Amino acid sequence: MDLHSRRQLLHGLTAVALVACAPKSGPGGGDGDRAAAPGDSGDPTDTSSPIDSADTSSPLDTADSAEPIDLCEGRDQSLPEDCSTPTSPDGEGPNYRAGAPFRDDLRVEGEGGIPFVVSGRLINTACEPISNAELDIWQAGPDGKYDLTTDEFRWRGKVLTNANGGYCFTTVIPPVLLKDPATLSYNVPHIHIKVFLDGTELFNTQLAFPEEVDIPEGATLEEKPEDRQLTVEHLSDGTARVSFLLVLGPTPPADG
Repeated sequence: MDLHSRRQLLHGLTAVALVACAPKSGPGGGDGDRAAAPGDSGDPTDTSSPIDSADTSSPLDTADSAEPIDLCEGRDQSLPEDCSTPTSPDGEGPNYRAGAPFRDDLRVEGEGGIPFVVSGRLINTACEPISNAELDIWQAGPDGKYDLTTDEFRWRGKVLTNANGGYCFTTVIPPVLLKDPATLSYNVPHIHIKVFLDGTELFNTQLAFPEEVDIPEGATLEEKPEDRQLTVEHLSDGTARVSFLLVLGPTPPADG
């Protein structure tokens, strides 16, 4: 049996457990992008860099994987018994750009980073799925900069939720950003999500990954509310994933 046939057989037989996205406890935080500071200032000419690490990028699926894994399985995650607590909102920040294309892979060829799949469901506080909603997503690239000018809309994209409210997109783990060099204050690695339904903006928030950072001694890290501090699962093939349940309530979007 050739490799392709073996992989198809494995996909048919392997049962994959759902990702449990355990939040990390920590102090609440506000809009991590408000400050016009090096690395997160909105200035495309800013040459400051995030804390960096070696390029560990790898394909999302390799022939050497022991078990084929559905990296978008978070779209099918089970719902909690109580959905009454909505996801906390966050500010839009200065780096939002309207007009990003629909695509579920935000990665930029040749720019490295750890391949990262983010998936989950969008529901309301009655545990009902919200289908056909538009999630507008943006983040800084591995160099710590947001694309504010190019027609490529680098590290930006939009996806639609399916009939179960499911969503999934591929990007790279975002970098930690130096917010204030004078005080050694850093923004936690984060991804922005803006939710639209029938053309109406409903909600802004940010997913934060406080464990994906190594900052200098004496530095401080601006964190986010506990419900949005997520623990990333790193897989043996060099990829990573996280699953997050977005719960929309009556709270209006936070001011940017």
